[in-house]
Amino acid sequence: MEVDRRWREHVLTTCLLVSVVSLAVRLVLQLPVSLWRCCFGWLHFFLCGSLLLARLLLLGAHLLLRPDSLLCQLTAVATHWATLSALAWLHTGAVHVWKSFRSKTSPLRTQSLHCGWHLYAWLSPLLLVVPAVALDFSALGGEWAAVYDQGQGRCWVSIGQAGLIFLVGPAFLVSLINVAFIAHTHHIMSTQRTLFEDAQTMFLEVKTCTMLVVLVGVTWLLGLPATVNAEPILDDIFTLAHASLGFLVVVVIVMNSQLRKGVTKQARGRKTRASHHKSPPPPNTPTTTSDDP
Repeated sequence: MEVDRRWREHVLTTCLLVSVVSLAVRLVLQLPVSLWRCCFGWLHFFLCGSLLLARLLLLGAHLLLRPDSLLCQLTAVATHWATLSALAWLHTGAVHVWKSFRSKTSPLRTQSLHCGWHLYAWLSPLLLVVPAVALDFSALGGEWAAVYDQGQGRCWVSIGQAGLIFLVGPAFLVSLINVAFIAHTHHIMSTQRTLFEDAQTMFLEVKTCTMLVVLVGVTWLLGLPATVNAEPILDDIFTLAHASLGFLVVVVIVMNSQLRKGVTKQARGRKTRASHHKSPPPPNTPTTTSDDP
C-alpha cells in the first residue's frame, strides 16, 4: 500500500513537472512571434498563463507544504481560483470564435473588449471561490463545508459533494457550453463558409479551439465519477489527467501550422541576421578621379 502511494505521488509530480515546463516553453515561444500577437493568440497566452499558475501552485504545495497546514489550505484556494480562471479563458476563446463567424464583419478588437475579457476571466471565478472559502473557514455546512479538505494529502479541492458543487460541476457545465458554441460555429462554416479575407487563419482558430474544448471537457468528464463515487482509483485518474492537462493543451496549440511557420520564420531571420554580422565587409572600390582640367 505504501509502495502504491509513493508510486502515485511520483507519477503526479512527473505530470506536474512536464506540464509546467511545457507551458513555460509555450509562453516563451509566443513572445517573438508577431503572428500570435493577434486576438486568438492573446487568449492562448493567458489560458496557458493561468494553467501555468495553477500547476506551479499544485507542484509547490505537493513538494514543499504539509497537508494539514494553513498555508496548504490557502494554496488550495489560490489553485481553485487559477483553475477556474483557465476555464474562463477557454470559454472566452470559444465565444470569440463563435462571434467571429456569426457576424458578417470581423469583431472589433478594442481595448475595452480586452478589458472585459480580463474582468470576466480573472473575477468570475470568485463567484465560486468566495462562497467556498466562507463555507470552509466557518463551522456551517457540515460535510458541505469541507471544500479544501486536506485528508487526501494534497493542497487541492476535496473530492466529494463540495468539490462537485464548487469545481467539477461548474467546470463540466462550462465545457458543455463551449462544445455548444463550437458546434454552432462548425454549422455556420458548413452553411455559409467564411466571409473574412483570411479564411485560413479563421479555420485554424476554430480547429484549435475545438480540440481544446474537447480536451478540457473530457478531463472534467473524468472528474464527475471521481467526485460522485469518491473512489481512490477514480480520484487518481482524474488528478493525473488534470495534472497533465497543461502539457496536452500545449501539444494541441503547437499542432497549429501557423505557429510552427511563425517560429521557423523567426529562427531563419535571426540566423540570416547573425550571418550578415559575421561576414566581413566588402572591400572598398577605388574611386576614379577625373583628369579634366
